[in-house]
Amino acid sequence: MTARLPGSWTRLAVLLPVTFMVLVTASVACAPNGTATVGPGTVWVANNSSNDVYVLDEQTTDVVARIPVGKFPHNVTVGKKYAYVPNSADNSVTLVDLATYQTRDTVSVEAMPHDVAVTPDERLAFVTNQGSASVTVLDIGRA
Repeated sequence: MTARLPGSWTRLAVLLPVTFMVLVTASVACAPNGTATVGPGTVWVANNSSNDVYVLDEQTTDVVARIPVGKFPHNVTVGKKYAYVPNSADNSVTLVDLATYQTRDTVSVEAMPHDVAVTPDERLAFVTNQGSASVTVLDIGRA
């Protein structure tokens, strides 16, 4: 589990589940906004002030990759093949290949995308758009 440390915009804490003791903290870009874990090994962090996603090694907290995405990334959702990053300021979702850390596509959606949920077969992605009070359905099979 991860959490933002009180009073800090540049530190990420990894907490032990059950006890919630801080296991380790890692320095990341200013304003980490959402995290996701990819299997055992990596933690993905959306940085809304630097418009990118950091991929951290789970054990060492070293930055493995820094992936440019759209403006003001809000969160990271992980599927089987892609990470989905809603970019709130430019009304888009960036798909990042989990194996290569390369951007696969950036898709326009409605105003202020907030979160993404994907079906288990990763054929469809559902994007909640706060600014337009809507949900966009993406056919990932066509991405």
